[in-house]
Amino acid sequence: MPYFGSEETVKELKRALSNPNVQADRLRYKNYITKVIRYMTQGLDVSALFMDMVKASATVDIVQKKLVYLYMCTYASDKPDLALLAINTLRKDCADPNPMVRGLALRNMCNFRMPGMTEYIEQPIVAGLRDKASYVRRVAVLGCAKMHSLQPNTEIDGSIVNELYALLRDPDPVVVVNCLRALEEILKDEGGVVINKPIAHHLLNRMKDLDSWAQSEVLTFLLRYRPRSDDELFDILSLLDTFLQSAHAHVAVATLRLFLHLASAHPAVQADALLRTSAPLLATCGAGSRELRFAGLCHVQQVMRSQPGLFGTHYKRFFCGYSEPSYIKFRKMEILVELVNDENVALVLEELRSYCTDVSPELAQAAIAAIGHIARTYSEKCLDILTGLLALKQDHIMSAVIQTFRDLAWFCPQSIAAVCQTVEACVDSPQDSEGKQALLWLLGEHGEQISSAPYVMEGYIDGLKTELSSAVKMELLTAAVKMFLCRPAETQDMLGRLLHYCIEEESDMCVRDRALLYYRLLQRGVEETRKVVTGPKSDPSMSVLTGRQEEPISQWSSTFNTLGPLSGHNVCLQTVCISAVDQPSDSAEKELLPGSKEVTLSSPNEEEISLSLGPSLSHEAFEKMWLDLDTLHRQTLGFPRPKTSPDTLQAALQLVKIQTLAFTPGDTVPWKAYIYTRSTETLILAELLQGDPQSSSSDETLVVSVKQQPVNQHAIRGFVIYRRRCGMRCHLKKILLLAAGLLVLTRVYVYMQRGESGSLTWIWDKETWMEDIKGHYLHFNVSIKVLAGVLQPSKKYLTVGLSSVKREKGSYLQDTLQSIFSASSEEELDQMVVVVLLADFDVSWIQQTLGKITDEFHKRLSKGQLLVIHANENNYPPLTGLKRNFNDAPDRVSFRSKQNVDYSYLLHFSSNLSLYYVMLEDDVSCSKNFFTSMHEHIRSVSNSKWVTLEFSKLGYIGKLYQSRDLPILARFLYNFYQEMPCDFLLSHFHRLLMQDKVIRFRPSLFQHMGTYSSFQGTFNRLKDEDFVEEIADNPPADISTNIEVYDTNTVDKAYSQGLEYFWGVSPVGPENYILVVFHEPILISRVQIQTGLEGKDELVYADVELGKTLVKKQSEVECSGFDKLGSLQQGQFNEPAVQKLVPSTVACLRMQVTATHPNWVIVRKIQVWTVKAKQTM
Repeated sequence: MPYFGSEETVKELKRALSNPNVQADRLRYKNYITKVIRYMTQGLDVSALFMDMVKASATVDIVQKKLVYLYMCTYASDKPDLALLAINTLRKDCADPNPMVRGLALRNMCNFRMPGMTEYIEQPIVAGLRDKASYVRRVAVLGCAKMHSLQPNTEIDGSIVNELYALLRDPDPVVVVNCLRALEEILKDEGGVVINKPIAHHLLNRMKDLDSWAQSEVLTFLLRYRPRSDDELFDILSLLDTFLQSAHAHVAVATLRLFLHLASAHPAVQADALLRTSAPLLATCGAGSRELRFAGLCHVQQVMRSQPGLFGTHYKRFFCGYSEPSYIKFRKMEILVELVNDENVALVLEELRSYCTDVSPELAQAAIAAIGHIARTYSEKCLDILTGLLALKQDHIMSAVIQTFRDLAWFCPQSIAAVCQTVEACVDSPQDSEGKQALLWLLGEHGEQISSAPYVMEGYIDGLKTELSSAVKMELLTAAVKMFLCRPAETQDMLGRLLHYCIEEESDMCVRDRALLYYRLLQRGVEETRKVVTGPKSDPSMSVLTGRQEEPISQWSSTFNTLGPLSGHNVCLQTVCISAVDQPSDSAEKELLPGSKEVTLSSPNEEEISLSLGPSLSHEAFEKMWLDLDTLHRQTLGFPRPKTSPDTLQAALQLVKIQTLAFTPGDTVPWKAYIYTRSTETLILAELLQGDPQSSSSDETLVVSVKQQPVNQHAIRGFVIYRRRCGMRCHLKKILLLAAGLLVLTRVYVYMQRGESGSLTWIWDKETWMEDIKGHYLHFNVSIKVLAGVLQPSKKYLTVGLSSVKREKGSYLQDTLQSIFSASSEEELDQMVVVVLLADFDVSWIQQTLGKITDEFHKRLSKGQLLVIHANENNYPPLTGLKRNFNDAPDRVSFRSKQNVDYSYLLHFSSNLSLYYVMLEDDVSCSKNFFTSMHEHIRSVSNSKWVTLEFSKLGYIGKLYQSRDLPILARFLYNFYQEMPCDFLLSHFHRLLMQDKVIRFRPSLFQHMGTYSSFQGTFNRLKDEDFVEEIADNPPADISTNIEVYDTNTVDKAYSQGLEYFWGVSPVGPENYILVVFHEPILISRVQIQTGLEGKDELVYADVELGKTLVKKQSEVECSGFDKLGSLQQGQFNEPAVQKLVPSTVACLRMQVTATHPNWVIVRKIQVWTVKAKQTM
């Protein structure tokens, strides 16, 4: 606790320290210094003695110096001016002939936490690095790390880094290890210390000179090195072999981790290393330290995931000691369950049986659960033990046994009869909620085999009012219904009482709702209830539930000797290493310092970046840049070869804005690919490799190399982090194949061998419209032919795409095209192109339809406003024998799958025609000037990020995309064409591109006109009730009112095109109005006003007037010269012939209230149509 001494104490100490007589007596002087330190540690402020303590440092007594240095480090920050004297004293001591004094002074000088300390300590540290005494060099090396921590944001001093790399060859082993630690701290933002071949071999040769903790540290650093050849690999393993049998467990475990890492391509070597290290691991499990014992048990469990029989003969080492803590006992019981075999099952069960009566209820229940797990294999022996435990009549034991019986009846159907017989013989019932639930489950599921089941259940029903657990009540409801289905005569009355209580008296809503569900279900009939309650069950013998298969060692080796096994979860971390391609050239290897320019930039704290596809990059430009640029980042990731095809990977890459330029076929070894992306102004290029024939372990690794133009370290770090995290966006349960692709994406990989570029398949050639995408990562060959129309050299603003097939009951295609062109002005058509894909395989129908289009729309074809295209049947993937998702009939599956491919080809063709693309169907009518309306809506969302805008709520009609996203969408639809209908797929698509909400505008611009579907000619009367044939212009205007506004429902919302409205507070009387003042005089053709909502809050008494002139006053603008258009009728107003009433231009529109309204008022829409819509492109 703090020392509450007086100032007299400090004064007395000061007098003593300055007394010449005391200074002359070295023993008395040291005692007073010791007293100062004691008071300091007790909380007394003795900073006033700073000068006297500095003087006391001038001594040859090492103990006195240590005490004084401790004092100075404590109070230096409080006395910065006086601390300079202390620093000069320490700098002087750094030149003392005694190496102990030099090291002590340097260490304490580095401990001063003051601004500007770097300039004082840098020179002594540099001198200390070259000191003859190893102790001083040890302190100086650590001082380099401390100096960097004082100013972490300053530029790294390359000379100090070079000195530290050079000191890795120091004869003192502690200096070597301190250098590694210091370099790791200084270079942590650049990936840490680089371990190349010379450094790795030097450290391996020095291993025998290091102490145990230093050996463990060096072995961890060596994980970053990857040998170049098998000969080098086995030389290293031979050198490390002796450390597998080290007397120090942490050294043996660290060596084993390095063994597993280096021998990832040699499973036999890994297995032998595990066998040889089993003895140190077992010794750790019996260590005196409980914490070390627990860590050893966790690592044994991890090893058993791949080698379950490795410790089989040592099962007795995992028997629990009486005084051991419960967390160790739990781990040991988990291991014992895994070690059971025919030879030791009797002894293990007997040991576990003894734990079942432990004083700890949790431990006893865990032991019973362990016996139950073993019972899945040795049921007869375990059932005898469990039955005997019931005779003990202890509540926690009985509950655990009943729960074990429930699990056993589920997993092992052959044990049901024995379990039921034992349950029936049990006189007592469990008292805790978990035990009650287990017993009720058994009674309900197997009540026909337990003769006393109805009577036991009736006891629970009679005591329902005193039952506190809702879970027990719901389990009782389910069990009672199941019992009624198999034994109705005995159960009917009690079930009625149960349902009556739960529905009428129960306060828990979950229980009440469950009872209502069963009550209404029973009203439908017994057979209907039986179908629901006793429906098909999942397979109880599934291996995923009964046990786990042996895992490959590589699956967990990266977490071995870390905190991962202690967490109890199967954490899989990837080990990052510098592979053979990362090493300096042969000339550079002659030096110890790494000469490579390649720096690992993978700081986990870097901020993510935003990626974009941008303009396409030709393969010639990519190759030239790749050869000219330096590699900025290279990384090797360890993982098993993925089973997902590279085709799916490429589509997933596109979804996260990464463009694939080229790749080799999926079965090629090595597999190679080129990718690129953009971050603002930075172009990021990357290469991937899997399966290098020069390396036997390459099938388990993935090499990533990245370059930039221009160099931007933030972008390169962000790209690495982005690449690691983008796989987290997938929805596993919603779209399985996409999930597989994105999971592979988390191991994104690229490698290029410059001499083999000729064997690669180039993917995209945007200068040809006749696409031959053979070897494309979508894995289909397609030739899209332009049957009619003229391709324009410049991009348009909007592409309208639609696909058409032969219909059994007439075609709507010509009507759809006529609607598109008639609803658009010539100015709008000049900025638009319509693309029609004739997607049927009937050649005669195609010729007939093409003839009709050519005759009727010849002008549009010649002006490039209409294109007709076709893809041949042999371009399509298989359309029969597909997966029957959603229980669709095979012919419907084929129809919707082909439709997805049709849209994919249409999107591919249209991706470079315009800025935006809208998808329609071939039986659609359009609202007038839909182009202008869409243009305005696009401008309204220009400041936000979006993927899809919807202008109709029906199917795949009126869905607008940015053309830059069309290649991604096309690949997405193609890769998952047989999974689900296109409109279902699209909901996943825009969520994957981070648009979580649907953006739909009202009123709808497109309406479904057909009455018969293109699929089998079925009757279809889909209509969009939000469709308006002619959209209001609502020219720019200022809207005002003197009606009191409720909340945020302002009057301008009634004039907008959104879903919101104006809501005014009552009373509303003749003095109130709503005024719309147009920015420019306009000619109005139509006015429509809608008030009220669901027949309420209507504005009934009001006139609609148009004003011709504006009068500007000091603070406002008034409108005059009003002509009355009419009055609202039942809250609505619609005047389609305004020109006849007011043929001249007007300046404003006014709604004048004519009578008092007692209720609030809602104005939903004020819509104005002008004589000619004005469009600014």
